Amino acid sequence: DRFAQHLQDISNSASIPVAVHFNGPSHHCRRDVSITGLVSCSSDDRSRLSLECRLIDRLGVVSPTGINVRLQNV
Repeated sequence: DRFAQHLQDISNSASIPVAVHFNGPSHHCRRDVSITGLVSCSSDDRSRLSLECRLIDRLGVVSPTGINVRLQNV
C-alpha cells in the first residue's frame, strides 16, 4: 500500500520528498500526516497511479511548488 510505504519512509527518514518534507523543521514526523479522499477509483494499481498523476498535475503539486515529482510513462 502506497500510503503505508510513505509512513514507513517518514519513520525511517528516507531521502525521498515525502519523508524529507515531514521530517523537516515545520513538522513533527508522522503525527502531521493525514489522508483526505478526493475521488473514488478502480482498485487496480495502474488505474490508481494514472489517476494520481492526473490529480497531481491538476492540483499543481509537482516540485518546486509541491513535493511530488513528475512520473514518466504512466
